[in-house]
Parts: sequence; structure tokens; C-alpha cells
Amino acid sequence: MLGPLEDELAERESPLPATRRERLETAHRNSLRLLKLVNTLLDFSRIEAGRVQASYEPTDLAAQGRARLLSRWDA
Repeated sequence: MLGPLEDELAERESPLPATRRERLETAHRNSLRLLKLVNTLLDFSRIEAGRVQASYEPTDLAAQGRARLLSRWDA
């Protein structure tokens, strides 16, 4: 799914119309989000099955949340 989208977005010989490029960029972005979600679910599945050992560490969620929120406004 990502391969054809990336190929189409990288095409330089015949530039895409702006509306089509926006739709393809949205599809690409959503495909990356879906890939991340699936990989996370697979990681949890491996942990539950005992095939992977989880390592836990303290995390400042408030700071991470602020940083992520601010990075969205910067983009």
C-alpha cells in the first residue's frame, strides 16, 4: 500500500494536480499511521504471548503530551 503511494508522490515526469496530490498525501499519512498501529498491536500480542519481555521505565506523560501538541502547531 505504501509503495505505490510513495511512487506516485515521487513521480516527477508528470506532476500531479494539487487536489490529487493532497488526497495521495492524506492516504500516505494515514497508511503510516495504520502501519504504526498494527506494529504496536503486534508488539502487545507478542508481550501477552510471552515471546517478548516488556521493560518498563518512568515516563513524564505530561511533558511528552505538551511536546507532541506543540510539534503539531509548528508543522
